[in-house]
Amino acid sequence: MNTSKHRQNQTTFIRTLALIAFFISALPESGFCQENFQPGYITTLTGDTLHGMIDYRDWEKNPVEIHFREQNESRVILYAPGKIRGFGLGTVRYESATVKFEQGKDKTADYPLITDYREVTPTVFLQVLVDGPKKLYHLLDEDGHDQFFIGGENGPVWLMMKKYLKTVNGERVLVASKNYIGQLTLYLQDSPGITKKLNAAAYQEKSLTGIFRAYYGEKNVTEDYRVKTKKAGVHFGPLLGLTLTKIKFSGSGWEYLSSADFPLSPGPSLGCFLNAVFPKNLGRWSSYNELLFTTFTTKSTGTYRDGYIGTATYSTTLGFSYLKLVNMIRFSSPVGKEFIFINAGITNGIMIAQKNSLEKSSIHTSNKALDDVRRYEFGFTGGVGFTLHRFSVEARYERSNGMSAYTSLSSPTHRFYLLFGFRF
Repeated sequence: MNTSKHRQNQTTFIRTLALIAFFISALPESGFCQENFQPGYITTLTGDTLHGMIDYRDWEKNPVEIHFREQNESRVILYAPGKIRGFGLGTVRYESATVKFEQGKDKTADYPLITDYREVTPTVFLQVLVDGPKKLYHLLDEDGHDQFFIGGENGPVWLMMKKYLKTVNGERVLVASKNYIGQLTLYLQDSPGITKKLNAAAYQEKSLTGIFRAYYGEKNVTEDYRVKTKKAGVHFGPLLGLTLTKIKFSGSGWEYLSSADFPLSPGPSLGCFLNAVFPKNLGRWSSYNELLFTTFTTKSTGTYRDGYIGTATYSTTLGFSYLKLVNMIRFSSPVGKEFIFINAGITNGIMIAQKNSLEKSSIHTSNKALDDVRRYEFGFTGGVGFTLHRFSVEARYERSNGMSAYTSLSSPTHRFYLLFGFRF
């Protein structure tokens, strides 16, 4: 029964974390999605360059519109593809173009039939991957498929690549038409030294930009522009804080534990953290990890039934120290000069020290309160906080399965943290 209740509590906590994850996944589209104006420029249809500020969203898909504000102006103007030639800011550039390509519809996890492809001619902002005498562009279409284009006399030309199902000898097999390799061979024909690389080229940004890099390298010419690959940022530093620990036992046959009221136990927490920031989505998402030491000691005294003499006074002292590995997913959002964050994840702890005593005053005996203790502890955790410059403050809650190794005695342990961090 206790095991069932323990599992039910874990299920409830997991569902709570799922709701938190759903909430923070919606934050970029909610009130946390603040303006992020960065210095940039637009190129008008007449070829003029206007400098100002662009609301940068670190677009996963090519933007369908941008918000631009000229220097020293408060009025924000919306521009869609076709209304300007292009824009740029930081290390990214986009050009407006009407492109023609064939698009397949994936209605299921399977690839489409060749007859499912249709020709489309949208006007879009193409991301510039390479600019110079030889150009390369990228578009993530409305179905989430990568489409690549090269420069042409009348505008960007689609590099053709289609994957589809075809019936061969009564069986459906996946077929890939790699016309793009032949197109690139013609487009870069004045550089025969890259032929081997071309034949192995994949329809992926890293592979194709590598082809163009090799082309410009062989020609000993510097491209006018090449997109820079974003790398994950890694932050690390020390942690110091306070932990309040509350333990509660539940089970039959352990009245001196299950009926006892163990008070909150304050204790120090210290360790170090490593936060790996994902490069997309303006660095809002990250994998946050800690190595954390935490300890507590708590004591309870009470009179309970005793099998031999009726009642006895029990004095129970429990103290445990753990070295924990904490793994969480963190979402951060700017608020003025600060960043607020919310994170959730799991904890794995190894017991490294213990105080475990039981005194029965009526017969003056001293034993262990728990003869068998669990040395590995697993839990769920979540918290909120903020960062200012290099400093961080977080309030966190953790629920773990505690120290009891008995199936008939559960020991859910609740910890409340106030943690202070410094980022190097």
